[in-house]
Parts: sequence; C-alpha cells; structure tokens
Amino acid sequence: MERKNLIVGMACVIVFMCLGAFLEMNHLTKWVGGMTRGMWSLAHAHGTLFGVLNIIIGLLIINLKLDGKAMQIGSILAVVGVLVFPLGLFLDGISMKFEFIAPLGGLSMIAAWVLTLYSAMIKKG
Repeated sequence: MERKNLIVGMACVIVFMCLGAFLEMNHLTKWVGGMTRGMWSLAHAHGTLFGVLNIIIGLLIINLKLDGKAMQIGSILAVVGVLVFPLGLFLDGISMKFEFIAPLGGLSMIAAWVLTLYSAMIKKG
C-alpha cells in the first residue's frame, strides 16, 4: 500500500518536474499559446505537489503503521488524484471539453487526506 504511494509519488515528481523544465525552455514552447501554456503550467505545479502529497501519505502509512479499509481506499484515492488532476489540467490546455476531469482528481486527493486523518485518529497505540 505505502510502496505504491511512494513509487507513484516519486515518478510523478520526476515527470512533472520535466514538464516544468520543458515549459521553461522558451524556444521550444513558442508554438504553445497563452491558455495552453497556463494550463500546462498548472498541470506541472499540481502534478509535482500531488506527487509530494503521495510520498507524504506513503511515509505516514509506514511511520504511523496505518492500516484498515479506510487507509487502503485513501491510498488508492491519492494515486487516482495525482494521475487524474494534472491530466485534466493538461487536457484542458488542449481543449476545454475536458474541464470536468480535474475536479474529480482534486476531490480524490481531498478524500485521500480525510481518510488518512481518520485512519490516524482511530489508530490504537
């Protein structure tokens, strides 16, 4: 459970930091319009942040020895959030037809943190 969050989190930090580096190479992104570049910048920032949040959840699971159904669901929702939210923002940069995707990822991450808090609060010991 925690291994999945650590691996996905670290992979997303790498991928979205590379997206940020790509966006900073001004000569390569002249073809990208303002709205597209803005949405891709949001995807880069939120993808990196959500990757770090996944790493933190993985470390909390390990250090607090969290388990149970709520934590399993929370772990999965954190992975869903880090994949869906930035993807929705990236796709919004291409076409606003995908504007409903990003909020689903955001809600997944919020639910993951609520379940992590709940698991930590009910943990005995």
